[in-house]
Amino acid sequence: MKIEITSSETIQPSAPTPDHLRSYRFSFLDQLSPVLYGPLIFFYPKMDGDDPSHFLPRLKQALSETLAKFYPLAGRIKDNFSVDCNDEGVLYMEARSDLPLQEFLKDPRVESLGRFLPRKTTCEEPLTEAIQATVQVTKFECGGIAIGTCFLHKIVDGASAYYFLNSWAASARSALGHDAKAMVSPDFTTAPSLFPAKDMLASHMTYVRIDPGIVVVMKRFLLDASAVSTIKERARGKNVPNPSRVEAISAFIWKHVVLAAHEVNSSGDKTSMFIHSVNFRSRGIPPLPQGSIGNLYSLAPAQCDQIEEYEEPSVLVSKIREAIKKVNADSVKALQTEEGFMKNFKALASNPAFKSAKKYWCTSWLRLGFTEVDFGWGKPIWICPSFDTKTSLHKNQIIFIDEENGGVEVWMVLDQREMDALERDQEFLAFATPRS
Repeated sequence: MKIEITSSETIQPSAPTPDHLRSYRFSFLDQLSPVLYGPLIFFYPKMDGDDPSHFLPRLKQALSETLAKFYPLAGRIKDNFSVDCNDEGVLYMEARSDLPLQEFLKDPRVESLGRFLPRKTTCEEPLTEAIQATVQVTKFECGGIAIGTCFLHKIVDGASAYYFLNSWAASARSALGHDAKAMVSPDFTTAPSLFPAKDMLASHMTYVRIDPGIVVVMKRFLLDASAVSTIKERARGKNVPNPSRVEAISAFIWKHVVLAAHEVNSSGDKTSMFIHSVNFRSRGIPPLPQGSIGNLYSLAPAQCDQIEEYEEPSVLVSKIREAIKKVNADSVKALQTEEGFMKNFKALASNPAFKSAKKYWCTSWLRLGFTEVDFGWGKPIWICPSFDTKTSLHKNQIIFIDEENGGVEVWMVLDQREMDALERDQEFLAFATPRS
């Protein structure tokens, strides 16, 4: 497959940011956030009776209008306290592929997906020069479209990215004369007011350590609706008689990736953690306003110490549920105080298991809304991430994505040897179908 960049430009907000909004203050959660980009790619079939060249100008105009509302994303980070909302804009690129979309989707090789993104997910430039959002629109030979986005994680978590994309899509639909009722107004005041920036974090820049000597691979597996149902049934236990889809699938994946790691290195540390990123916007009392922007999530680490425990799904489900339950109204309230922040900070820093255990980082996109993002020519027929596997940046990253009819697509980045062991695990393969 050949992909050729045909144009590159900067899209600025459709209206200047008012002077009183020119400086956006981080929350301390933003200060702690890692310096990397979150990738997301949407694939859309050809719009009936229209050529992509006709609606791409409308797409750019809608992006400009959306940036006027999400004005900090068009600015540049000044330091680890604030964004200079200077309207410099975002990178917008257009490209073309020599394949029809349906032909590509017959066998979408994961190693080729990065070509639909406007940049790498690593942030190697100085943070003050980093563009916070970048977009690449790729036209397929048939008229289909791929929209690849990368958002800098400093003020954009998964829910924030959804709010931006949904607003952009709603604006594009409106330009086409379609219903735009799904538009959500962003809230840039809640996060910095409830979780104000800390002086002690002024120089704290979490550049993720990259070890180029580690060979990792990215693969995806389908758990169809029948497999999900069976996995949930087998995960039932006394403590959790009715596990959720996320809990059951998490336990299933946790068990098998740990057993794969144990096969590769049986003398290694048996302690592992399965860590969910939990959006706490709806968990506070009162809930945070809809459209709240920022890194409004907490980590929920579930820990397991004995290899025998991995054989019992209900044990793992119980550990996962207990970890996620700790992200509640009390914990959200505690984070708003200096004492609560320091207690949480010290608890993680002093936990020897958090430092030494093998950690798996799980993000669930289930029901987050990405599969509903409609720019005016229907919902995407496929969405996916794409991670740089030439470094260790995303090692042990796991993402759950909605599939049709109740199935789940699981994306994993693992050590090459551990992925090979996982793909030899017949119990795992009885439920998880490898995809290219």
